[in-house]
Amino acid sequence: MQRTMRKADRGPVRRRPAPPEPHAHEIRMQRKNLMWLSIAIGVIVVGFATLAMGSLTVAPILLVGGFLGLVPYALMTRGRQHES
Repeated sequence: MQRTMRKADRGPVRRRPAPPEPHAHEIRMQRKNLMWLSIAIGVIVVGFATLAMGSLTVAPILLVGGFLGLVPYALMTRGRQHES
């Protein structure tokens, strides 16, 4: 007689690992992000150039605006979500 195996006799069930889900804190650089980041780098370079020329009014405004405004905006902005 052939004996059938019960579920308890088969051992642990092996499952495929789930595909990794994108993390909420993951930064995905899109074209819009790269554009804003390049603008931020340009503003920062102009800020350092005006600082080297001796402008103590315009240079700090450009540097603070570039480092504290444009760079975080370039990193945190998201593209449009397409609904399907």
